[in-house]
Amino acid sequence: MTSKRATILDNLKNLLTTQCGSWAKKIDWEKIRILLSDFGEHELPLIQFYHVRTDYEQQQGRVQARMVLNIEICLKSTVSGTINQKDLFDKMDLVLQGIGTNPNFGVPGVIHARLLSDETDTHTLDGIFVGILVWEIIYLTTYTGC
Repeated sequence: MTSKRATILDNLKNLLTTQCGSWAKKIDWEKIRILLSDFGEHELPLIQFYHVRTDYEQQQGRVQARMVLNIEICLKSTVSGTINQKDLFDKMDLVLQGIGTNPNFGVPGVIHARLLSDETDTHTLDGIFVGILVWEIIYLTTYTGC
């Protein structure tokens, strides 16, 4: 049995591939890159996302889950072009708009994807610009199965 969280992340990957695949070379949630050496030149620009935590609220035989998810957009300047914060903001907006086309990712029980915040990091990894969109995915589940 596939977990509800894995189904949500798989469907999000499919949605982002459809909506952002024209410019993102890699869209992934299975392998998260952290260090500069983790990023292959052939993978950038990259969208990666990962589960942060899930909070639960019991609701008479079912559970409402609120999963917090970070979506990172990673860009890097190349010999063919230099990137800046504007480029990063533009790509962050494209991800936001992509999710807006189907905010329940086509997963039964998912109520909504709600954007909580965003932040940028343009200085920690030399030459790589990172934008982070923090989402709350609200969905219903039960103790006995989905």
